[in-house]
Amino acid sequence: SNKYFPESDKVVWVGLQMFLKKLIEDFDEYFFKRDVDEIVAEYELYIHNTFDETADSSHIRELHAMGYLPLAIDSIEEGTLVPYRVPCAVVYNTHPNFAFLTNYLETLWSCSMWLPATSATTAYLFRKIIEAAVDKASDNKNWVRCGCGDFSYRGMASPDAAINSGAAFLTSFTKTSTIPAIQALCHYYNADVTKEEVGSWSTSVEHSCTTSNFAMDGNEEDFFVRMLTEICPNKPFSFVADSYDYFAFLDVIVRKHKDLIVKHGNVRLRPDSGNPKLIIVGTANEANENSTLEEKGSLRILDEIFGHTLNSKGYKVINGAKLVYGDAMTLQLVPEILKRMEEMGYAPENVIFGVGSFSLQYRSRDSQGWAYKCTYAEIDNKPIMVFKDPKTDREGGIAMKKSQKGMVFVFRNDAGEIEFQDGFTSETIPDNNLLRPVFRNGELLIDEDLATIRNRLHNG
Repeated sequence: SNKYFPESDKVVWVGLQMFLKKLIEDFDEYFFKRDVDEIVAEYELYIHNTFDETADSSHIRELHAMGYLPLAIDSIEEGTLVPYRVPCAVVYNTHPNFAFLTNYLETLWSCSMWLPATSATTAYLFRKIIEAAVDKASDNKNWVRCGCGDFSYRGMASPDAAINSGAAFLTSFTKTSTIPAIQALCHYYNADVTKEEVGSWSTSVEHSCTTSNFAMDGNEEDFFVRMLTEICPNKPFSFVADSYDYFAFLDVIVRKHKDLIVKHGNVRLRPDSGNPKLIIVGTANEANENSTLEEKGSLRILDEIFGHTLNSKGYKVINGAKLVYGDAMTLQLVPEILKRMEEMGYAPENVIFGVGSFSLQYRSRDSQGWAYKCTYAEIDNKPIMVFKDPKTDREGGIAMKKSQKGMVFVFRNDAGEIEFQDGFTSETIPDNNLLRPVFRNGELLIDEDLATIRNRLHNG
């Protein structure tokens, strides 16, 4: 496993189809359909005046005249769990005059591809955590898709980053507050919101709503009651409950309006500050009538107010309002909370975990060691084996930055695990490569849908 991402020794390969469709769209709109003299003038303005570069621009004119990108891209199927160091895709030129394009693409590719794959891997690991909890303590099999939601949009580096990451997150879950990610999956992955659950969330009350109403009413109670009876009487909603005194909100307002909440039937209360684990499960191993609210924790308080139903595995599902918590949830913290919930006898569906930018933004291209390397060339029809193997790169006896040599064959061994062999030429590489053709000369050859990729990842 990678030292920057020790939780995983594989990557969820996803995002290429979106990248390629954007590549086709952008080159068509911003390059091939534009006037070539205008493009060359722009190229020379920024390249000749900002770099030590005075070469002519004939290669730009020649590419424009082609009318398409003379590149070929082969890829492992998206939604595949790929072991580290196995190449997920290869890029090569299809015309001898445009060998430079493979390296031109490197920076754009590297910038675009590491984030969706890394976020998809993070989401997959959260999914495995939820699946284990459901297997142990729940009858609700659908909860594996709902136990975590994407709360990251406002904390990501840019709208594009939020969309790329958010779309990838939805390969493992169906809950999101990143609405443009849903649109992206429909546009780039043939999803259909009218026929499938691409991504969804219920009405969510934010702090601005609660505090504005507090300023008008002098309390949170009136607004909460209006949410139950007037604003969302017949649909699910979550209510942020920590604007002032969270535990008092539970103990006074929620307790007072127990009957309205039960009648409504689908309310999630959202604490959003403090120590998540202690707020959810409390500080006391055992609680009694003399315990403080903080010692009891949210689940015990809600259980005390509403009671619970035991599922077939003997775990408690609280009857009234449940929780959603989205502040600083991590791959380390969520299992701790679920383990403590299990010890206390609570089923996992009592809490939805919101995964925010703390878990999705604090990653980099190095988190899973993404790299784009030249490994093979042909000059005057002679195969050239290209590789790097820095002597200074020997961490724990492993050459982390050593690249493959020559063309690479990716296959499944007898145990079904993905491996690779390198050292091939274009003449000797086997035909049954898991790196299958997906792009040729400006055209997308494979156009899959979200359901196929989700199924491959979780059932394949």
